[in-house]
Amino acid sequence: ALLAAARLPDPEPVATVTYKSGGRLLIVGALDQAEQVAALVADVLDVTIFSQGVSPGAASAPPDQERKYPVISGSAPQLKGWLGAFELGWERDNPIDFNRAAQTLNQRFDLVLDLGSKPLVALHAPPQGYFSWGAAGTALGLAAPGFLATVVKLRDMVGEFEKPKFFTYKQNICAHSRNETVGCNACIEICSAQAISSDKHLKQIKVNPNLCVGCGACTTVCPTGALTYAYPRASEQGVRLKTILSTYVKAGGVHPVLLFHSQGRGQQAVQALGRAAQLQKTVRGVPANVIPQALWHTASLQALGRARPTLPSSAARFAIVQEKRSTLDLALDHLITHAPAALPEAIELPKQGSAFGTLLINKDTCTLCLSCVSACPVNALQDNAELPQLKFVEKNCVQCGLCATTCPEDAITLQPRLLLMPQRKEARVLNQMQPYACIRCGKPFSTLKAVEVILGKLAGHAMFQGAALERLKMCGDCRVIDIC
Repeated sequence: ALLAAARLPDPEPVATVTYKSGGRLLIVGALDQAEQVAALVADVLDVTIFSQGVSPGAASAPPDQERKYPVISGSAPQLKGWLGAFELGWERDNPIDFNRAAQTLNQRFDLVLDLGSKPLVALHAPPQGYFSWGAAGTALGLAAPGFLATVVKLRDMVGEFEKPKFFTYKQNICAHSRNETVGCNACIEICSAQAISSDKHLKQIKVNPNLCVGCGACTTVCPTGALTYAYPRASEQGVRLKTILSTYVKAGGVHPVLLFHSQGRGQQAVQALGRAAQLQKTVRGVPANVIPQALWHTASLQALGRARPTLPSSAARFAIVQEKRSTLDLALDHLITHAPAALPEAIELPKQGSAFGTLLINKDTCTLCLSCVSACPVNALQDNAELPQLKFVEKNCVQCGLCATTCPEDAITLQPRLLLMPQRKEARVLNQMQPYACIRCGKPFSTLKAVEVILGKLAGHAMFQGAALERLKMCGDCRVIDIC
């Protein structure tokens, strides 16, 4: 099975992100430790030290004229950026006039080695070019295990570097915002690199490819598939997995299981277990039916949970496609068809984070203005060109909440659930009303309830009395004629 996968063609190339480093290294931390590290890399890197005093027990610092490297100091240091484009900002107090505000300074660097006990970048996935030793090296100083490897890596980070642009973004189906109303924030909240933000001007998400580490967590939680993994593509990954499983079964294998692991530590753990099994008879390796598969990052699997579902009696034959919801629909259809027992009509889902569900409409307050239809990014809500109706296709709904937030009458409530009946694919009417005909030409132009609500709100207004109020009962064409 693994040999069959190895013979598959390489994934198609994707766009890349380029970093350029000139070797300008910033070392943050105790001055004595920073100088020791600087001595190890100064022959290939241009070192600047941001001093945070001296380490406990160290001798006092020698005079400034004995410094071999530029030293800066101050308070409230802040770091942002990535490999080749870091910017450090800090405040320098005025020692002469204490009544004057502190001077804010900034400087750019290509690389950062942070030796401070409190890292300047406290992210699970720090940016490329940022190395935080901090608390890990506090007890043993620069002799801590692994520190030398970090120094070697720093020495090699001069030049031009590339990485894949891991994601593809389709704004037209993004559920983050519509009509200046914010809905889904799932990708922003889960990104461990803070690479995703909300663009307040464009009212859509913005992904910084320089900060993205390719973990894929955003693509997992995205309900619509607006964010998809570009390298490898979903379709390419699907072909690989299908090849592995089908080859294993054809060769006589039974109950194949895929073991997903990271390309780093996960790969090392699997290989270490295999070597131990060869050397020690008491150690068992990975079972024969468990087939290891490396991923760039395992964060994309965290949202799958740890449930152990009952396997269907028949293997699925569909291909994984790039559109996330389409693949989900195919998978659900297969599981429903081969369910081992009778299924309920629907499965209730948690109120937070569910990507499936229906809508409840308060028919007493809904005026059928159809603002929700224009707000829906996935065509789950639809109108009817012939009749005043609001229709709904449940399989399309991602529970983003844009419809409920947009509704001027607060008539929409989300109800997360997974409908297992065939009706989930069919358009059903959520609300319908009697049309209202123009009092002049007789053409329907609104609903009776909408006109009644407008008349009720404006009846007491000074500008809508007499003929002006009657014009509200006319269609747009007849209003113009009546005014003229």
